Amino acid sequence: MIRWNIRLAAILATVLFPLTVFAQSIRVSYVGTTGTNLPLWVAQEAGLFKKYGLTTDLILISGGSTMIQALLAQEIAFATIAGPAVIQSRIQGADVAIIASPYNLMPYSLVVHGSIRSAADLKGKRVAITRFGGITEVAARLAFDKLGLNPKEVTMIQSGPDGLRLAAVQSGSVAGTLIGPPALFGAVSQGLKVMVDLADVCAAYPMGTIITSRVSSAEPCSNQKIFNGVCRWHPLSSRSQRHCDESYAEVHTAG
Repeated sequence: MIRWNIRLAAILATVLFPLTVFAQSIRVSYVGTTGTNLPLWVAQEAGLFKKYGLTTDLILISGGSTMIQALLAQEIAFATIAGPAVIQSRIQGADVAIIASPYNLMPYSLVVHGSIRSAADLKGKRVAITRFGGITEVAARLAFDKLGLNPKEVTMIQSGPDGLRLAAVQSGSVAGTLIGPPALFGAVSQGLKVMVDLADVCAAYPMGTIITSRVSSAEPCSNQKIFNGVCRWHPLSSRSQRHCDESYAEVHTAG
């Protein structure tokens, strides 16, 4: 009788509490509020990570170098970040690896104040970027190259997130900045001019890469689970725009 009761208890525990036993909780970071993070946000809001047995906590960390430090310190298990910071850290010996990349283009544009009419007008002026070593610095250098400008002819300054950089351009304290959708659409509607659209003129480029580290405390199978969740976002978003709109609105409200 006692043996039967033990078996019954084991069966009930398996049926009633499967997620408690198998669900894995991890922290995933993203570097900003640009649209390149949409796959991650949709996967989170639509419950795609839960579908594959993950309980995920999304965290905003500004700056690629800061994010990689958090990854190596095991404060996060995965991160979405542009390629340059990952490649640079790998060259310097950091044990990080790219496991997926939802995009292969550079979605940034150089937007400028109305007083800037040509590339020559940028000489001696200041252009705002998020942080040195990040994707906006890379984008700025690519844009200068397309305009035939030597980077030494323009002063790049660290100015923080999208909203602060755009405000600086509108006030005239800087001549321009690098910005991506959807903030780019707002910038244009407010009268700023797109001088270079890198999505049109640049070759394939790894954006929104999902990275991890072998020192991460996450289980090895988590790589596949994260990959599965993000890969399922596109067909879902194409069927239901609501998921995209709600995910983007929630992130920006929280920010």
